[in-house]
Amino acid sequence: MHNEVIKINKLSKWYDIYASPKDILIEFISRKSRHTKFWALKDISLSITEGEIVGIIGKNGAGKSTLLKIIAGLLSPSDGELSINRSCRAIMELGTGFNDEQTGVENIYLGGISIGLTKRQIKERLPWIIEFSGLDDFLERPVKTYSSGMRSRLAFAVAFCVRPELLIIDEALSVGDQAFVAKCTKHISDMCREGGTAIIVSHNMYFLQEKCSRVIYINNGVIVADGAPHEVCKQHELDMAREFVKENNKAASTTVEQHHPNDYNELPDSADLLSREHGWVSLATESIGDVKLTLDQPFSHYSDKAYSIELPDLANFSDSELNPEASPLLLFEDDKLLGPAHCEHANISQVGTGSYSHWKSSLLFSASDNSNPNTNKRRYRIELHDKQLALRMEAEANLPSRLRKALKSGSNLNKDDFEGINFLRPLQLATLTGVRVINAYGELVETISCGQSVTIQAMVNSRVHWPNTISGFQLFDSAGNMIVSSNTAAFIDAQCQPSSLEFDLLPGNTVFSMDIPAMMLGAGMYTLAFGMSDITRINHNDEKLIYERPCLYMSVTREDFIQNVSYEPAVTWSIEH
Repeated sequence: MHNEVIKINKLSKWYDIYASPKDILIEFISRKSRHTKFWALKDISLSITEGEIVGIIGKNGAGKSTLLKIIAGLLSPSDGELSINRSCRAIMELGTGFNDEQTGVENIYLGGISIGLTKRQIKERLPWIIEFSGLDDFLERPVKTYSSGMRSRLAFAVAFCVRPELLIIDEALSVGDQAFVAKCTKHISDMCREGGTAIIVSHNMYFLQEKCSRVIYINNGVIVADGAPHEVCKQHELDMAREFVKENNKAASTTVEQHHPNDYNELPDSADLLSREHGWVSLATESIGDVKLTLDQPFSHYSDKAYSIELPDLANFSDSELNPEASPLLLFEDDKLLGPAHCEHANISQVGTGSYSHWKSSLLFSASDNSNPNTNKRRYRIELHDKQLALRMEAEANLPSRLRKALKSGSNLNKDDFEGINFLRPLQLATLTGVRVINAYGELVETISCGQSVTIQAMVNSRVHWPNTISGFQLFDSAGNMIVSSNTAAFIDAQCQPSSLEFDLLPGNTVFSMDIPAMMLGAGMYTLAFGMSDITRINHNDEKLIYERPCLYMSVTREDFIQNVSYEPAVTWSIEH
C-alpha cells in the first residue's frame, strides 16, 4: 500500500471583498459586516499517495493555482486541515525569483540557494543543469534577454537538479518546445516511479490523459470530479464546450418544433418567427441606447482643415487599434450627416470636406466646406446608435436621393436600382436575423458529436428583389483558421457530386438550410460565418449583401478520446497479412 503524501480535509480559502476602503474602517468601528466573501476554494477534501502523477484541470479562476499555492506553503487556508509528509518543490510561475539583470549562471546559483543547496552543491550539479537546460550558449547573457521558453528551460533544470519528494507545477509545462516538454515529462515519470509525487496544473487535456495517473477537476472553488484521466478530461471538455456555446449564443430555448427544415411555405414576420421557432440565435444587435448631443464650441484647431473635441464619456464606443472601425458615432452639420467616418487623421487634415474620426476619446472632424466650425454659425451634433444602424445611415447618406427616398418609404427595389453602387453590405438590404443548428429530428443542437448528421440554418430578411444570388457558410476553428467552406454556387452534394444552386432573393423572410450528412470535424470549438452576394460580386465583403462572422458558436465532441485535430475524415481501414 502506498504511503499518503498529502491529506486535505474540508479546506477553504476566501477573501473579504469591500466596495471601498472606507468600508473596512466602518466595519471595524460598527462591528457590522460591510464585506462579501469570495470563495476561492470551498470544502476541498482529497488524498494523494506516493508515486502518483495528479493532474488538476479547470477553467481560469476555478481555484487551481490557489490550491497549489496552499499546498506549496505560499498561501494560508482560511479553514480546514492540510498535512504534507514530504519535502515540497514548486514551479508556480516561470522566472519567479530570477534576477533579470543577472546572467543565467548567476540565476542558477540564486535558484539553487532558494531550494536549500549550498554553493558547493550547486557547483557540483552545474554541468548537469547546463546539459539539461540546453542553454550552454546563453548562460553568460542576462536573463532579461531570454524568451519564455528559455526561462522555462532554466527553471526546470534548477528545480530538477535534486529530485524532490513532492513536485508541484502550475502550468509551467505549457511553455517550451515539444522536445523539452517531453524531456521534463520523462524526468517527472522517472521521479514518480522511484517514489516521488507530482501535482501538475495544465490545460493540455491530451498531456494529462497520457501522463497522469489521476485527474482532479475543479470549478468555482469546488471539486467537480476526481478519477480516471480520460473520464475526468472528457467531462471537463464537455462542460467547457457547453459553456462556450451558452455564453456566445443567446438562444431562447433548447427545443424546436419538429418539422423538416425546408418545410417553409409562407414565413411570417422575422420577429414572430424568432419567438415561435425556438432555438434561433438572434443576430439583432443590442441597442446601446440612442444618444443625441449638441457639441459646444470652441473646437480645438488640430491642423489645416481639422478640428477636435474631447468626448471622454464615449471613449468605450470609439475606434482603437484593436477595433479600428468600431465607433457607431454619427456627426451632423445642421441636419446633414457628414462623412466619411473612420478616416485617417492625415486625410481629415489635408482633404477635409466633412470627413471625421472618433478615435479613443477624441472626435477629429472637418466642416463640409472646410470652414472654421467655430465661426461658420453652423450647429454640430452627434448621434450614437447601435453599430449596424450607424453603418446603414452612413452608407445611405452616400446614395442618390431617389434611392434614399425609396429605401425610407419601403418601395419595392431590385438589383438594377443599385447598379454601380459597390457598398451593399452596409446598406443592409438583406440582414441575417437568426441562425441555428438542428439534428435530423428538428431538435436544436448545441454540442455536435463527431460524425453526427446536422442541418445548419440561416434566416434572412430582405428589403429587395435580387436575382442570381448565392449564399454560403464557413466554419473557423478556435485559432481563426477556416476549416470548412461551402456555398450554393459550387458545392459537393451528398452523393459526392459537384453541384450548384442559384436562386432569386425575394423581399421578406427566407430560410437557407445546409444539410450535412456527417459532421466530420475534430473535437473542438468553432465559429460559423454566413455570407450572401450577387454571383458577380463575391470578392469584397462590402460588395456582398450579407457577411456575418461570427454568427454562431458551436462545439464538436468525440466520446472515445481527447482529440486535437480539425478534420476527421470518414475512412474504412483494412489490414492484410
